[in-house]
Amino acid sequence: MQKVAAITAGGSGMGAAAARRLAADGFAVSVLSSSGKGEALGVELGGTGTTGSNQSAADVQRFVDTTMQKFGRIDVLVNSAGTARARRCWRSAMTTGTRGWRST
Repeated sequence: MQKVAAITAGGSGMGAAAARRLAADGFAVSVLSSSGKGEALGVELGGTGTTGSNQSAADVQRFVDTTMQKFGRIDVLVNSAGTARARRCWRSAMTTGTRGWRST
């Protein structure tokens, strides 16, 4: 039986790359993205896509429902959603240095 991967924030970047790789490896894919890109990519890869936000419970439920209706299962979840705040945290961590970390 074909395994099914659900990918959030899969319209571009790492999420889209993950969807493409999983499809190439034989997975059926379902893609969620806030733009129409994820929906188009899911269909392009022979799967399905949903336009919506991973921050909306209703959109996530619609994504899961769509995936389950099409494939009847979800075997893998790739949560590639991120935030610009992560970059600030990374920069802060990198500029703190080991002395700063030791003193906390």
